[in-house]
Amino acid sequence: MVAVDDAGKPTTMAPLRPFKPDERRRLVAAELRKTMWREKEPRFVAIR
Repeated sequence: MVAVDDAGKPTTMAPLRPFKPDERRRLVAAELRKTMWREKEPRFVAIR
């Protein structure tokens, strides 16, 4: 997703700040999944 301003142009947003323990856990898990996907992606592209 991309944040947009009133004119519909992309804009920056403050980084997500998890406050609750469950939010922190989910953020860490998401970052791990993202890292794992980036490591595996070249292999998937190579076998296509």
